[in-house]
Amino acid sequence: MAPSKQSLDESGPYALSSHANRQRGMAVPLGTHKGERPITNPIMNQGNAVRPDPLGGVTIGAEHRVQIGLVRALCKALEEGDRDGNAAEILSQLEVYTSAHFLGEQLLMRLHSYDDYERHCQEHDKLMQLLASAKQGFELQSLDEQLTSFRAFEDRITSHIAGSDDALERFVSLASQP
Repeated sequence: MAPSKQSLDESGPYALSSHANRQRGMAVPLGTHKGERPITNPIMNQGNAVRPDPLGGVTIGAEHRVQIGLVRALCKALEEGDRDGNAAEILSQLEVYTSAHFLGEQLLMRLHSYDDYERHCQEHDKLMQLLASAKQGFELQSLDEQLTSFRAFEDRITSHIAGSDDALERFVSLASQP
């Protein structure tokens, strides 16, 4: 839901929080700068001891752990022959979570005027295409072929996290310092 004009004042949830963003007229969620109330996600924090990130919420790294955890759970289900029939549900959760995570990263990049935005988004698109391709073959392939597809996805997403996402997290951390 887009913020209303009324919520763009200093006290609203989309307050104009920093001098640079005020000049650009960008709305910034509260919790992005020192002294503001933190943004937290109680669902992500349940049972997890995660360090706060520079934005006051859950780290990008915590989201990556969930994402990789879903891929590994899917691979484990396939390795065990999908005896419980859970692989399709895990795959669905992985697809939805990955899409939402990428959207969040893309919003974060735009918020901070990230120079590498276009290339990073292209990587997201390629990863979503790889996931869609693996999903398309899910019903048609043998369990071994499925496992190979999802391990390839795990390798690619792990490389993306270690490279592009690590660079993004460092950039945001530096951009968020007073």
